[in-house]
Formats: sequence, C-alpha cells, structure tokens
Amino acid sequence: MYKRQGHKGLVWTASFLPDNKGLVSAGSDSSIIYWDIETKNPNTVYKGKSRIKHIEVSPDGNFIAVGNEKGQVMLLDRKNNYAESVIVDHKGKAVHALAFSKDGKFVVSGDENGTIRVYNLEQEKIVAALVDHRARINDIEFSNDNTQMATTSFDGTVRLWDFNNLNEEPLIFRDHDMWVWSVGFSQDGNKLFAGCVDNLIRVWPTSTDFMSDRICGKVNRNLTGKEWYRYVATDIPYELTCPSLPSSEA
Repeated sequence: MYKRQGHKGLVWTASFLPDNKGLVSAGSDSSIIYWDIETKNPNTVYKGKSRIKHIEVSPDGNFIAVGNEKGQVMLLDRKNNYAESVIVDHKGKAVHALAFSKDGKFVVSGDENGTIRVYNLEQEKIVAALVDHRARINDIEFSNDNTQMATTSFDGTVRLWDFNNLNEEPLIFRDHDMWVWSVGFSQDGNKLFAGCVDNLIRVWPTSTDFMSDRICGKVNRNLTGKEWYRYVATDIPYELTCPSLPSSEA
C-alpha cells in the first residue's frame, strides 16, 4: 500500500487501464491524472474548465470518455497526447454516468435529468436518445456480449435494454423504494445485480432460458390449457414450458 498526492481536492472517480499498468482518476479540481503503477508517479493529462463528474476508459485503453458538469461528453485520445473532442452535448445537464460498449463502438452517457444518449464512434453521431428515466442516471453497464444494457437512476428503477433494438421498451425493475446507485451483469449475462441506497443488493435473472430452467426445477407439471390462455396469451399456441415434465393436457 502507498499514498500519493495528486489531486487538489476530492477524487470522484477512477478507472484502471486494460493493461493494468496504470489508472486514471478525476477529481473536484477538474483534472484527470494518469498514475503509473510501477513508478507510482502522477501525471496530469487533462485540466478542464468544468467539474468532471465521471470518466470511463475504452476497452482497448486508447480513449477516455469524460462527462462534466456542463453536460459535455468529451473523448480524450491517449495516442494523440490526450487530444480532446466534444462528442455529445447534454445541453447544460451534468453527465453523471458513462459507459463504452464492450466492443468499443459506442459511448453511452446519462445526465441529471434522466436522458441517455448513445453515440456511435464509427459513424461519429448520436444514434439514440432515451428518455424513459425520470431522474438522474447513476450507472450504465453492458453485458459481455453487448446484447443488453442496464441503467440505474434516482427514480428508483433499474431498466434493462435490448441494445440491438433500442426502440423497444426496456424491462423496468421497480423493486426499490429509493435511489439505485449501481448495476452490473454476471460474467455469463444471466443475472443482473443492483446496489441501492437501502443497503440491499438485488438480483434478477436476465435470460429466459435461465429463468425457465430455474422455474422448471421447482414445479412438477406444465401449465394446463386454461392456465396457458389465462396467463400467457390466447393467440399463442400451447406448448410445453418444461419439456422434461409431464403435460397437463389430457
């Protein structure tokens, strides 16, 4: 363990680089510092005019996404002396959450009003603006296969998005009475975890196959036809939900 002084004020956020040779941190002094793990020396690589709220490192380690109090999302190019470019503007609404997709093709940002913007780095444009949340976005995370994106908010909800079809309404988890701070996927993507202000961590299944396997292990028969049409749908043909269990249809 060692201590080094770098920031002049509180440290808000920090992220390790993918090569584990260093990390970057951002503080209330509006600066970003690169810390070399081997030499333990700090190097200020960016000094902004607006307070930084969050930073995120791209999967390849070449870029740092920066969200600030003015509502700007900036991209710092580490291979080009940390050259700065503004890629998204939340119009004065502070950006509190950022995430790169696992393939590094998208940057997603969330602001204090609950708006989420999805920026395509290859097309160099915003491809989606999501306005479902009703309060500040606190965290954004992707599943490892990039098919799902989870968001949390001060509105007390977790929302699960189909990232391949953002026009679809998200699944909304309303199990919380208060703010939801953080969210994360299990490595296999079958579970979603959320940390809340009520000191609880809640867990939900995210895969229908996973849910089916869990449910089928707890019951001893399939639905009857009447149950199917009542609880599933009248326009979907009956089928066995649990193929290994006996049919309830005579």
